[in-house]
Amino acid sequence: MCIFAPMEFYCLNILDFWFPLKYVLPVITIVSVISFIVLFLIMYKTNGKKRLIFAKIVFVLFICLYIQGNFLNTGYSQMNTAVVEWSSMVKKGIINTIIWIFIILIPFLIKPLKDERKFNKFSSIISGFVILIECITLFVLIIFVYYDGNYRETVNKAYYLDETNIFNMSKEENIVFIMSDSLEGEFLTKALEEHPEYKEIFSDFTFFDNTTGCSVLTYMSMPTLLTGEVIEVGKTLQENINNCFSNSMLYPVLLENDFEVEWYTSLALVPTNTDNQIISNKVNKELQVDGKSKIKLSTLLYECVGYKYMPHFLKSIFYINTDEFNKVTSNEVKSYFMDDVELYNFLIENGVTNNSSKKTFKVIETYGCHYPFTMNENVKEDNSDSYKNMSLEEQQNQEILASLNLLAKYIEYLKKAGVYDNTTIIFGADHGFENRYNPTLMIKKKDEKHDEIVINNAPVSMLEDFIPTILNIASNSKDYGKDVYDYVEGESRQRKVNNFYFARDEKNVVYVESNIVMTTEGQAKDINSYYILDEEFSKVDTLEKEYKFGKKINFLNNSNEKYVKTEGILRRIGDNAGRGTTIGHKASIEIKPKKTNKDVEASLIVKRSYLDNQKIVISANGEKLYEKTIDETKDRFRIRFTIPEEIWNSSDNLKITFDFPNAAPYDDEYSNLRWGNDWVIRAFIFESIKFN
Repeated sequence: MCIFAPMEFYCLNILDFWFPLKYVLPVITIVSVISFIVLFLIMYKTNGKKRLIFAKIVFVLFICLYIQGNFLNTGYSQMNTAVVEWSSMVKKGIINTIIWIFIILIPFLIKPLKDERKFNKFSSIISGFVILIECITLFVLIIFVYYDGNYRETVNKAYYLDETNIFNMSKEENIVFIMSDSLEGEFLTKALEEHPEYKEIFSDFTFFDNTTGCSVLTYMSMPTLLTGEVIEVGKTLQENINNCFSNSMLYPVLLENDFEVEWYTSLALVPTNTDNQIISNKVNKELQVDGKSKIKLSTLLYECVGYKYMPHFLKSIFYINTDEFNKVTSNEVKSYFMDDVELYNFLIENGVTNNSSKKTFKVIETYGCHYPFTMNENVKEDNSDSYKNMSLEEQQNQEILASLNLLAKYIEYLKKAGVYDNTTIIFGADHGFENRYNPTLMIKKKDEKHDEIVINNAPVSMLEDFIPTILNIASNSKDYGKDVYDYVEGESRQRKVNNFYFARDEKNVVYVESNIVMTTEGQAKDINSYYILDEEFSKVDTLEKEYKFGKKINFLNNSNEKYVKTEGILRRIGDNAGRGTTIGHKASIEIKPKKTNKDVEASLIVKRSYLDNQKIVISANGEKLYEKTIDETKDRFRIRFTIPEEIWNSSDNLKITFDFPNAAPYDDEYSNLRWGNDWVIRAFIFESIKFN
């Protein structure tokens, strides 16, 4: 718990941490030494029966923690702002507690282990075996993860985003894009209806209330919003970000027009193939922290360890939002991280200045109305009982108003600094919250004046129109094609939104696994108007070996990659709950069949069906083999079908396809794919298949 667990946790999540291991290693070492000394002294000062009891307590806790951290942690949310439904997990907690009690009682109830000499021998063998496993694991993680060449560019090329000039503007011209995470277009519509004062505060803006987005997740939307380029299936997130940035015409045009580019966003979205000549506030050096900050980082790391290794009913004590790591910096450096309360306070304390020697283009990513909800409408952290007793919807409404009040305060200070009129303000979102296809988009161009906010219902697309709009504004021209102002209300237009699914490979590298392209000709707010236009899946598996009869192909892990290719089945997503899930209306597997003179019987184990009356059609090499409608949702059942000899032997590679014609969006707590209510198209979770 003192040295193995935190180092393991760090290495497994290395790409999610901004700080190097050396920042926390001294604290880990000190904690380990102190804990060893304390345990040793207690053991040394006791004798006889007391020593045996104490030794048994230490031993059983060691074993319980190891088993909990490695075998009993399925079904828990990651610490990435996900909701943990503790109240629905009581049964899981009771079973977990029974397992702990059973393990704890073993050395006290088994007669041979009551003898100190026999217990010492038994515990030494078990402990030595587990410690050996841990040492090998840690060695592998450090050598093949921490020092892996694939990580050197990301891990060792340290950088941070200096926020010193976030509110320093130009007297000549400014373009500011404020991205408010998850702020759905309908949320703004509701706020304007219920709080008409915003119509006056935002009187110079045009609100495009019929806007479709780029994608349904932040990391899949932001590369496009920041560059105009669409990410590609099969590449890692970092590769996509670098490629999008390299291929974008936005930044060359901004530089040609004498704009200074400043990004205030997540470090994970910053390209590694550029320097501060383009993104001026990107500092290419390691972010230094003081001793106090290193202790804080280590403390947060131990809280993560506690969440992983503690029994169920103690886990909630250790659950943290891992964004807390991003808030730990020294006082000498102002590194940007998403904290709307901190941003608001920084604005109040420092105001807006107008000392920039060049025109400025700023991207400011804010937390918006992303869960967890902790802000009240005054943009303050609210830990009061009255806030905690609010419903989630009421808390969310507070966060929505907080986002709007942050923008309102920014406008107030821009006017005080005399730079409001020459500033284009784009207030938008990466995606919606419930309807993730409908983000907010509200724009005030420089020198634009209205008596009241303009509501524009033209069919606008963030995917196609966002970057051309910025380019036309920056160049003061129409050289870059149609933008949001060129579409009219009532116009018929097909718009696309990408449903990119991301996954993590065995080294925890994030890559884009698949894309379900949605489209609509209707209103962006009408979730029922969207339908699937296209599906694309990454081909991460390679067929290197011939399939052997009787071998189980397991969709819940990655042990069979050389035997099978899959499409439309999540194979390598980060948490176990997502693996094996079919996405879209089609899926397939491909194998190298061993020739036979008999028909082949296939046995497909389905872990879960999602919808009542879910139809499944199975074909091989284009020939239909099986068709059935599963009457009701149920867990774990078997589907058997026969592949005739002539079809099995008909080609070197056999492709078995699965069609789910009535697959639909589904939302429940079963899967941690539950980021939104309306965008995950799924039919089944496949557990395994084998052929005899």
